[in-house]
Amino acid sequence: MLKQRIFIGLSVNNWISGIEDIQHQLDTILKKYPINIQWQKPESLHLTLIFVGEVDLTTTQQIYDILSSNITQNFYHSFMLKAEKLFLLNHRHLVLNVVSPKLLEIQKKIQDVLAQENIIQPEYNFHAHITIGKIVDIKNSEQHIILETIEKTKNMIIQWPKIKISDINLYESHPKKKYVCLKNFQLI
Repeated sequence: MLKQRIFIGLSVNNWISGIEDIQHQLDTILKKYPINIQWQKPESLHLTLIFVGEVDLTTTQQIYDILSSNITQNFYHSFMLKAEKLFLLNHRHLVLNVVSPKLLEIQKKIQDVLAQENIIQPEYNFHAHITIGKIVDIKNSEQHIILETIEKTKNMIIQWPKIKISDINLYESHPKKKYVCLKNFQLI
């Protein structure tokens, strides 16, 4: 049975500058070490709201139907957003934790519907984040460099005073490829 790695997220195209600044700062710090980091290109940057995981095509269609329904009604179109705390996910991905009370409301609403449909577990607790880079090659002896750099930069905060959210996207993640937006859902 054909499977897809699915997640739900937001495009960051209109508030990308702070993210590129952090990528540049980290690149400046890390380029003196033998660490190969592949930075996410601006067109691939997105905020992951909910990672669903590997699902069959029927479940992908079910998620599509849920997002097509009235779930996107009454979402906030603009709100403050803050990226704080850089961390390493799965020993390979450099990610920024993203926080906002309004973003959490959007995330919770979608999670609740997905849990009701048994697509995700009811106690699912996913932290919204932006993956800014992937460690392509690193020796075990150099892992501490990444961790020390993250520790030095963990208080780096980006704050967007008022971002506009116009849509939510259903993405598919391809190994060794960029993320593919399967469907864009305009907020009502």
